[in-house]
Amino acid sequence: MDPALIFEKAIYLADEINFNQEKIIDILLDYESYETALDEIKRSLKCLREIQKIKTCFRNEQVETISTFFPVNLPLYSLILFAVVPGFLGRKIFVRPPILMREALKRICKLLEINQIFPGIMIVETEKHIFLQGYVSTSDVVLFTGRYHNAIEVKKCCPDALFIYNGVGVNPILITPTANLKLAIKKTIEARTFNSGQDCAGPDTILVHSKVINKFLQGLITELKKIEIGDYHDKKVRIGRIIDPSQLDFVSKIFTKYRRHIIYGGSIDFKNSVIFPTIILTTLKEIQNYTEFFSPVFFISIYDKDQGLDLFFQKSEFLEYAMYSSVFGKSKYVNKIKNSIILKNLNVLDVEEGNKAYGGYGEKANFICYNDNFSYRPILIPKEIQKHLFRQNRNAGR
Repeated sequence: MDPALIFEKAIYLADEINFNQEKIIDILLDYESYETALDEIKRSLKCLREIQKIKTCFRNEQVETISTFFPVNLPLYSLILFAVVPGFLGRKIFVRPPILMREALKRICKLLEINQIFPGIMIVETEKHIFLQGYVSTSDVVLFTGRYHNAIEVKKCCPDALFIYNGVGVNPILITPTANLKLAIKKTIEARTFNSGQDCAGPDTILVHSKVINKFLQGLITELKKIEIGDYHDKKVRIGRIIDPSQLDFVSKIFTKYRRHIIYGGSIDFKNSVIFPTIILTTLKEIQNYTEFFSPVFFISIYDKDQGLDLFFQKSEFLEYAMYSSVFGKSKYVNKIKNSIILKNLNVLDVEEGNKAYGGYGEKANFICYNDNFSYRPILIPKEIQKHLFRQNRNAGR
C-alpha cells in the first residue's frame, strides 16, 4: 500500500475515533471500566496519529493474507494493533476475536465503518478448528496472542507462515529499601488494577524488602480502600465484572490455597462476576509465585537480602516468561535480572506504545518464528512483517 495512503487512512480513522468517542465509551462500558475505555482510546489515537514514526516499515509491497487472534481484553486497541496497522501490510486480514469480545468488537467496527475504510479486514466468527484449517493454514503471516502452549499448537497449523507470538509475562515489581513508597504504591495499583486486573502485562508478583514492607502494606491498603467497585457504567468504578467467568473459579481455588496468607480482601461476588482487590502476603523463601491471576490480586513476597532474590529471578519460571521488571529505588541486583527490560520507577503501562517494540527476551513470553527459526526479542509487528516481505522478495530474485 502506498505509504501516503497509509498515513491518510490512519489519520482519518483517528478522527473518526475522536469524533465518536462518547459512543465508543458507551460500547466499552458494557465490557470494561471508564478508566480503561479512556486509556484504550488514548493509546489508539496515539498509535494512529503517530504512525509516521514507523514509516520505514511501510512500502508498496503487501503480503496476501494475515490471520490474527485477538486477546480477550481491550477491543478497540486490539483492533488497531492486531488488525488495522498490520492491515497496511496485508491485502486480507482475517480476525478471530474471542467469543466474549465479539459483540463489543462488532459494534465498534460498525460504528467506525471499518468495512468501508479497511475492506480487507474481515471478522471471522467460527470455531477455532475451522479458523485454523480455513484461514491460518494458508496465511502468509499469523499473529497470536494468548498462552504459550496454545501458540505452539497454532504454529503447527501454519509451518510456512511468519508466526508472531505476543504472549504473557511475569512482569514483577521490585520495591527496594530506597524506594519512593508513595510512587511505588501508586504505580503498583495502576498496574495491578488496570482493567480490573485483566491485563497480560499485570505484575504477577510484587517483591518488597522487609525494611519497607509494613509502610508499603499500610499505604497500599489505604489506597485500595478508596477504589470504587461495582458496575462499569458508573464512571467512578475501577473494579468491576471479570470478562471470563472461568476466571472466577480459578481465582477462588487460589484464594482457598492461600487462605492463611490473605491479609486483605479475598472475596468474590459470583453473581456479578466481581473479584475484589486482594492481597496475598508470603515470604520469598516460602513461596515463589509465577501464576497469572488476570484479576486484581496483589501477590506480595517479602525478601530480606538481594541474594535472596535469586530464588525468584534465576528460576526458569521467570527466565522463560521474562518481559519487563519494574524496579523502585536503587538496587545492584538489577544487573543480575536476565531476559527482562528494566523499568526504573515505572510500570509497563508507562512504556507500552503501539508504535514501539513490545515485550522481552523470555522464550515463552513472545517470539517470532519463520522456517522454524525462533527469535526472542521485543516485537513491533509492522517491522517484522516488513522484514518478512524483504526476505520473500530477496529469495524470489534468486
